[in-house]
Amino acid sequence: RERLGLLVRWTEWFSGYIAQRREHASNEHVRQMLDYIKSHYREPISVDGIAERIGLNRVYVGRLFKMYVKQNMADYITQVRIEKAVELMGEANGNRKVMDIAEAVGFNNTHYFIKSFKKLMNVTPGKYMEQLAERHRD
Repeated sequence: RERLGLLVRWTEWFSGYIAQRREHASNEHVRQMLDYIKSHYREPISVDGIAERIGLNRVYVGRLFKMYVKQNMADYITQVRIEKAVELMGEANGNRKVMDIAEAVGFNNTHYFIKSFKKLMNVTPGKYMEQLAERHRD
């Protein structure tokens, strides 16, 4: 009976230990994904490419990312790119073309950039730059 209690306690401890290790590894993998996206947003990025880079299955990478970030990877990449576009627009003072900004932040399709920008910012990139220019004139 005493052995059984000891075995149960050891099993519970070991299960907790394994869960902690798995959680730490998962967090580390997500951190690697986020770091990669933030430093390579100008380049083509795919779940497959990131999975291969960190040595995990693409389906697992997608689930892990969504579980921790609460957003799928493609949407997150788009969000990062739009945030960078907004920064560029602020620095450019309206002196850059929408097409150039789209390309600079990793969009190879200007129409998709405009659609994505409007979805996140509730205004087209052109209109956003006009508003920025007006604020700078005032």
